[in-house]
Amino acid sequence: MIITQERLDYLMSEDAFETEEIALLHGTSTEMVLKMLETGKLPTGITNVTKDLEILLKNHPTTNNYLYFFANKEAFANHPFYNQITHRKNELKLFENATFYAGENEMESYLRNLLGFWSYDLGIEEALERIYCEGDWDLLQKQGINTQKIKEYGINKLLRELKQLKGTVLGINLKALELPIEDGSDAPGEETMIYLPKGLDIKYIGYIQINGEYEKRKLAEFVKLL
Repeated sequence: MIITQERLDYLMSEDAFETEEIALLHGTSTEMVLKMLETGKLPTGITNVTKDLEILLKNHPTTNNYLYFFANKEAFANHPFYNQITHRKNELKLFENATFYAGENEMESYLRNLLGFWSYDLGIEEALERIYCEGDWDLLQKQGINTQKIKEYGINKLLRELKQLKGTVLGINLKALELPIEDGSDAPGEETMIYLPKGLDIKYIGYIQINGEYEKRKLAEFVKLL
């Protein structure tokens, strides 16, 4: 692990959450957090997309070494984007946005590891609910998803497990203001993006908020193996 256990404990503590000055929030999966702890860099880029989506996203920032963040307006008081940013640190919407994407990323990671492939552009809950409610497997099969593995695993079991996944929210400290921050391409003002060809250095992490029991177990297992 790149950082000490003492530093990790602090980043995950209530003290860090309450006291660290945060410029940005980023919702991600446990898989990405563990890679960051192992290498010192939070990875960028989308993996596991269909060929059609790969063509559509060819020039999109997410496939070109950008990471997306939700910005805290208060931290940008002297930044060119100040007037464009819509949410402040104490606004619920800021955390809701990051928490939503944390959960989505966690579910995608879980499915990718279970099935070998899950397309980034496939709505997880909608697709699986269609199977559960309507017995419609065509959508997944057309996307190249291993539906036989889902049948063997059990759709009810899979849905129960996915509903427990919450992901992790990373609070990004004020040092990040030195990075080449750009307005977000998908939701300008609400999100920002940063070109990070080598990933986001762990020195920019102000806190790590782990939102679910599954995620906490995965982190504990990782630390135990060190």
